[in-house]
Amino acid sequence: MATASITPTRLTDTLSVTAISAGANYGGTENVIFNSAVGGTVQADGDLTGDGVADLLAVGGQDSLPSGLWLSAGQAGVGRTTGDGSLVGSMSDLGINGSGIDTTGPTGLGSPADYNGATAFSGQFTGSGLNDVLVYYPSGVHAGVAEVLNGNGDGSALAIAGGSTTTNALYDPFEASTPNNPVQLANAGCTSGVSVAGQGATCALPDLIGTSDDESGNKTDALTLYPSLGSIADFGRTQLSNPSPDGSGDWASWTLSTVQLPVSGGGSSTAMFLWDKATGVLDLWEGLALSQDASGNPDLVYTSYPVATGWNTGAVLSLRAADINGDGTPDLWATTSGGTTTAYLFSALSTTGAAAVSTTGSALAADSHSWPLTDAASGDTSASGTVAADASGGLTLTGDAGATWHTGDLFSPDVSLNGSSGVLAGSGPAVTTSKSFSVSAWVKPAAMNGGVVLSQDGTYGSGFLVYPTAAGWNFCMETGDAAGYAYNCAVAGTAQVGSWSHVTVTYDPVSSYMSLYVNGIEVGSATHTAVAGYTDGFQVGDQLYKGAHGSYFDGQVAQVETWNQTLTPGQVAALSNTTGSFVFPADNTLYPSGSQWTSGANSLSFNEGLMSVSVAGLRCTRWVPRTRRAR
Repeated sequence: MATASITPTRLTDTLSVTAISAGANYGGTENVIFNSAVGGTVQADGDLTGDGVADLLAVGGQDSLPSGLWLSAGQAGVGRTTGDGSLVGSMSDLGINGSGIDTTGPTGLGSPADYNGATAFSGQFTGSGLNDVLVYYPSGVHAGVAEVLNGNGDGSALAIAGGSTTTNALYDPFEASTPNNPVQLANAGCTSGVSVAGQGATCALPDLIGTSDDESGNKTDALTLYPSLGSIADFGRTQLSNPSPDGSGDWASWTLSTVQLPVSGGGSSTAMFLWDKATGVLDLWEGLALSQDASGNPDLVYTSYPVATGWNTGAVLSLRAADINGDGTPDLWATTSGGTTTAYLFSALSTTGAAAVSTTGSALAADSHSWPLTDAASGDTSASGTVAADASGGLTLTGDAGATWHTGDLFSPDVSLNGSSGVLAGSGPAVTTSKSFSVSAWVKPAAMNGGVVLSQDGTYGSGFLVYPTAAGWNFCMETGDAAGYAYNCAVAGTAQVGSWSHVTVTYDPVSSYMSLYVNGIEVGSATHTAVAGYTDGFQVGDQLYKGAHGSYFDGQVAQVETWNQTLTPGQVAALSNTTGSFVFPADNTLYPSGSQWTSGANSLSFNEGLMSVSVAGLRCTRWVPRTRRAR
């Protein structure tokens, strides 16, 4: 018997153990799904993945992002526990199940389009210790409505079911006829519970702050605090007398974004960036506290810092405040309409002059199509009814009798393909094979029968193929759509029967470069001259050869995604949640993929994101999350 101690890195975990005999023969694999206890842990402000680093949350339907609620994880430097300003880049849609505001999606609970026109930000809105998401609709059919979506702490899609969404009209119905719905909202922490600027406080549920019509009849906006009334998504309304930073009484041109900062005496305080797009003035108010002005009217007290002038004047930006690098000074992520995000890391704050700033840019990568292959959760488990909804692009995949839902494994459910007829077929293409694209999936082969996992049809053949063989993983692109069989192929890595692998392939037609990644590591490459065509169906489980489908895959598939761009190595590594190196705290040394250690008959190896321990003929394997340290 072998004993291993494992520290969970997610709230929902699956432990997979595969036995290997002394003769190197693989035995069965056992999987145990377990949930980690939240305990008394309180996530850091802005952290949605549980690693202590602030993450970027972005609403889709804008900034070149598809509809949804997109998460791009903040990236820590090697051996660090704080962010370095960069983002992982490959985004995941927390909102694939919708927001719960409507019930028009394929699961009956909504769709990513629910978030169109909304704003969203994170905070401790249910008091669980995990960061939840508050979604607010400033206009449209749901104007003035806010929702609190329970956080799950690990960056996976938010579950919208069974009352886990609290919907709340922010104002008393008697005021519904007045134009006082907030124009914008942000997390105000415990602002209403303190009266001294910079004082820390701990509160059960946070306040909100925003701007709204001041009801003067002059069509001017006022700064407004919405104190928590002690229940989830239940807020009061306190109009503040504070003038805007330019001294006027109108807040209409100012954009607000907040961050919660820990205070040495305990608790936290709220810092708020204020940006005037027209003039480029960027100010920072730290230590917000509720007080009264000389006339007895409620207002905020704070420490003011004139951070910058001429800052992105006239630009169309989405702002997200966070302590990105963990130095205690508020920073900003600014995302353009083209989807490029820049981290502005501020330091040397001054009450009389501009702050020092450094910048780090990241290109966001939202998938064009995404099939989580979890549709069986809606009750569809029949062999002939395997229909897989596209959470991003609307390209539904339809299966036949050889494609069935499978539960109880690393991904539960996933799709099992029988190797003789099973396939999930799309009615159209998912990528343009003559342009930049990327495709990824989690794959568990049941046999090395030459079956193709992913492909896209042309007239006679498939534009690209992804499949396992005894020689490794194969990524091939056809040199011409003809009755023959001619492909450029990258063959590398290790394909193992009974073992899950995350396989990603990318193509860049400008450089003609094909890349093959296994578990986040680039293992092979080839070159290919772009060929037009291949605009028929995207396939999971077979290929097209001489106009007929065949080469059926035998095994399981989960989480299939496509992108209309060439993902970078860092983005691919983030998709598999694995790392290209391993750190032992004892010597703080980075060990690359392929490292191995032995002690007598026992061995430890790290290869392509997989840590394997062999003890006297037994073997235990575990995926190593990115930035993971050995214990």
